[in-house]
This record gives sequence, structure tokens and C-alpha cells, in this order.
Amino acid sequence: MILKELRESRGMTQQDVADAIHVTRGAVCQWENGARLPGLATALMLADLFQVSLDTLMGRGSPDEIERDAS
Repeated sequence: MILKELRESRGMTQQDVADAIHVTRGAVCQWENGARLPGLATALMLADLFQVSLDTLMGRGSPDEIERDAS
């Protein structure tokens, strides 16, 4: 999952992401550290927040697509 890269590229804090999708900052931290994965509904909210596909969010897109989506 490339959540941390997406978040940092947009100048957001973990708390900003948490507030935007109505979860705790701790949940965002766990996703970024790979301790847990978000559920499907939450992953869809994250993809929408960062305007990327679920494949890209999960790091399954091509490197070019991930780089393009992060800019």
C-alpha cells in the first residue's frame, strides 16, 4: 500500500487523512506501517480522497501509473 507516499505528496498529515475519512489517526498509522489493511469501504474512500484507483492505492499499478497518480 502506498498510502504514506500519497499522503506526503499532498502535504497531508495522518490526522488530515483520518479526519477526511472519519477514522482514527492510529488506524492510518497502522495502514501505513503495514500492521493492518483498511476494509474495502475505507479503501474506496482513500482511493477517492487521493483520486487514484484501488490498484494504485494497494501498490499494484505500474510504477509509471503510481508516480503519475502521486503527482
